[in-house]
Amino acid sequence: MQDLFDQNKLDVTKMSEETDREELFMAVKMRHYGMVRNHRCVHAYLMARLKYIKSLRWGFGTNIPQDIRKSMSENESKWFDSYNKLLFNYMKNVGDDGIDLCQEQHPPKFRFITVSYYCEMFVRLRGSHAIRWYEGFY
Repeated sequence: MQDLFDQNKLDVTKMSEETDREELFMAVKMRHYGMVRNHRCVHAYLMARLKYIKSLRWGFGTNIPQDIRKSMSENESKWFDSYNKLLFNYMKNVGDDGIDLCQEQHPPKFRFITVSYYCEMFVRLRGSHAIRWYEGFY
């Protein structure tokens, strides 16, 4: 990437000096498109790696196997450790006692629950209107 960038920089300086710019302009343009394409490919590859590392966290928990850990780069290991810390802090701060998001990773089989309620209705007359309200458990 750096070689392509340096060559483009050199050709742009030549373009400002020469009158025959068409060939240099096309070369600069093609190299620039090549650099943009390579840049996008590298970013897509890195995002796919990070998604895979994130799935490892949800699959194995905080301790992933050593052979997988060895194949990760130093930056990926740092990212994994920071993701663990963020996830741990979030799970610790949700609710009163915290919540373990790794415990239930599949939705329940049954969508319905049974609810029982106790309710008392009160009626109060105010002028010619009756006001009704409910108290108790729903």
